[in-house]
Amino acid sequence: MEDNAPHQIISSRMVRYDADDATGNTQGNRLFFFPMIDMNPSDNSCIYSTLKFVCNEARRHNTKAILTFDQPLYWKALMIVLNEPEGSDLRSTILRLGGFHLQMSFLGSIGHLMAGSGLRELLETIYASNTVNHMLTGKAVARALRGHCLVDSALNYMVISKVFTTNIETKEVNIQVSEDNTVSNMVQQQANDNASTLMNDEQETNQMDEDLVHESQEPTVCRTDEELLLTAKNLHDRLMDKAISPQEVCESDVLDSINEELERKKLSLSNLRTGTLWMQYMHMVDLLRLFIKAERTGNWNLHLSTIKEMLPFFAAAGHNLYLKSAYIYLQMMIQLEVDHPEVHAAFQNGHHVIRRSNRFWAGLSSDLVIEQVLMRSLKTTGGLTRGRGMTDAERARWILSMPACADMNNAMQEVCGIDYHTSSQHKESSEARKERDHKDLFTVISFCKIGIRLQKIHLYETLKQG
Repeated sequence: MEDNAPHQIISSRMVRYDADDATGNTQGNRLFFFPMIDMNPSDNSCIYSTLKFVCNEARRHNTKAILTFDQPLYWKALMIVLNEPEGSDLRSTILRLGGFHLQMSFLGSIGHLMAGSGLRELLETIYASNTVNHMLTGKAVARALRGHCLVDSALNYMVISKVFTTNIETKEVNIQVSEDNTVSNMVQQQANDNASTLMNDEQETNQMDEDLVHESQEPTVCRTDEELLLTAKNLHDRLMDKAISPQEVCESDVLDSINEELERKKLSLSNLRTGTLWMQYMHMVDLLRLFIKAERTGNWNLHLSTIKEMLPFFAAAGHNLYLKSAYIYLQMMIQLEVDHPEVHAAFQNGHHVIRRSNRFWAGLSSDLVIEQVLMRSLKTTGGLTRGRGMTDAERARWILSMPACADMNNAMQEVCGIDYHTSSQHKESSEARKERDHKDLFTVISFCKIGIRLQKIHLYETLKQG
């Protein structure tokens, strides 16, 4: 099709309708295909046509027009809206930055900032080398989330074992650290030979912990490590047996005592350069968890506060485009309470995410749903990239028939009593996944311990050689 030829006016956006029951509880969102525009998505004409179409639909339904874009299209749409005259309908359009692509950019920031730190080698103990490349750039999102959570759990385990002098019985894990399997024997022999030399590091760290304890002026209840851990274990068991509520567990002073000990240890480790780097990594993983929690639970305030804390890491990693877009996005969303109070109230109620089921942990970002529904139909069997081809005739046939076919599919599902539903058990809570996570976690822990011993041996050999 030539550039000056007329294009089929079809919008590639989807609309969602909240299906509320009589009590006001959200039962889920229904997804519809709008007509699509057969143009390059980054073309300003395509973006302008989409904005006008959505504004007309919003006026027809007496509501506000809210659109979600990933970063490149968000910036172009923002420039179009801001350059419109004051009386234009586009000036009232609310633009949102896609949370899924923002999360991918933050994953890439973590990989960039941790380059050369040994994170790649840690992840390569449980994933293939080519997979780790995609994980560190933020492309393999699911694997990257799992890998970072496993590494963060391993680091927390090592901090807890230092604080409470505890150890967990692990299974034997074979790790290829070098070409020769005698590395582990060398590590054990050298570590035993120079134990007295390396004891100074531990004494220095313990002295720093004692100084921090003396500086604290708050009265604390004296409890041994065994009592704290035993009480925490009993709380966990009672919570799993549903004998107490999660609120009662969170209000327990035992968790506060454990958290104080961990924070004190982390503060002492932050005085070391390597410790500071890994403490920063753990903070970034915590931000990632908070962002996912905000999206899944529909927590609007947590969504904004987490993006605000992500900004310094975007700047440090050189993700300048996402830095400026997220900064402008934050300013506009904070201003919603003044400019569009009804939209702000809806977002406060969790309607900034799309729910395909009525479960609490089921919120999805708008751009993620587009990937799961629209892009999936493009790239699976029967789509344009699976046998049909990308010729003008096939493309026109697909974009003209898909909205009608989607409506017919929904109607057939209602007639037959077949509807979209999910399992009551999340796939990551299955026994097989738990067993695999447990195995991979202790693989990472074992690799960390061997790496620390090798580093100490190298330091000892350097000092011995003068």
